[in-house]
Amino acid sequence: MSLENPEQALWAAVLLRAIRDTLPSNPDYFDQAAARRWMLRKNNDFETVCSFAGCDPDWVRHRAHMVKARGWVPRAWEIEGWL
Repeated sequence: MSLENPEQALWAAVLLRAIRDTLPSNPDYFDQAAARRWMLRKNNDFETVCSFAGCDPDWVRHRAHMVKARGWVPRAWEIEGWL
């Protein structure tokens, strides 16, 4: 992903943080279930964040479903590859 401007970079960081919040390896986030619902279900907030980050929300959601199928354990290359 090529970030066009600082605002896009900011929203990409927000989206990456949300992705990391879904993972069991993140002990700092208290509500993984909410983060997972936000990532997997169609909703306007998710669509907006993806749009501002320059990402296709359907593609990001597809990747989230792939990681969910493996028990929320991503492969090493997957996290950064979502954006």
